[in-house]
Amino acid sequence: MGITGSICKLPAIALVLILCGCVGLGTLGMMLSTVPAIGAFLERASGKYDSIFPEITIRAGQASVREKQPYVLDRLREKDLLIMVDTREGKQSEALNHLKEVPSGAVLTRDTLVIKNQGEIRILPLKNMPDMVINSESLQTAVRDYMPTFSHWAAVALLFYFLVVKPAQVLILGTIPYFAAKAYSVSLSYGNALKIASVAMAGPVILDFLLDVSGVRLPGQFVVYFVAYIGILILAARDLVRNSGFSPEPDGVIRPQ
Repeated sequence: MGITGSICKLPAIALVLILCGCVGLGTLGMMLSTVPAIGAFLERASGKYDSIFPEITIRAGQASVREKQPYVLDRLREKDLLIMVDTREGKQSEALNHLKEVPSGAVLTRDTLVIKNQGEIRILPLKNMPDMVINSESLQTAVRDYMPTFSHWAAVALLFYFLVVKPAQVLILGTIPYFAAKAYSVSLSYGNALKIASVAMAGPVILDFLLDVSGVRLPGQFVVYFVAYIGILILAARDLVRNSGFSPEPDGVIRPQ
């Protein structure tokens, strides 16, 4: 019968369980590899705030800084980008003049944040902003406070992503053993081809998971995943052809048992 023939004899519930396992491992692997890295990056970035930007205090919808103004951030070394703070009383109208000579930029005034992007200017009032002090310490505290919430929603988003992607991969790549069997006049239903594709997915998913949790990132890991997946499917189709004496279920329908 061969290994592939045995896979075709699996009940439909096995296909569902394998897919759920692949979805779960994919989600967990991405969570363990990306979320801590994002948190660490945000902590590092917020820790550098004080060396780049002035401390900004917002009280009752009005911003203020201690540095000499207008404060122009020139460390970005981007001639087409202007970042400026000018919270002096009576200077709010000058924000638009500051932005005229550049295609993009942002100017913080006493009561507004003026942003210019690709020639379009948006003015955001500060009146609804809560009272806060923006510096490295406050930003790092915010990162720590909001990371659990971010992690929760990231897990939900990744779960929905893999719930779509993994079944789609099975549906598409299941055509490899199906058409390979057709080419050699071996009887194989599309339903049984999906069973083969589901089992074949387990290997690449486990490999991906182990690489994620170990912190090893291969160049072109996405390609490695699909090369491994397709390679296993080709081997499965070869095994099926070699053991072509096997007769799959006559109607080829996936039935729960």
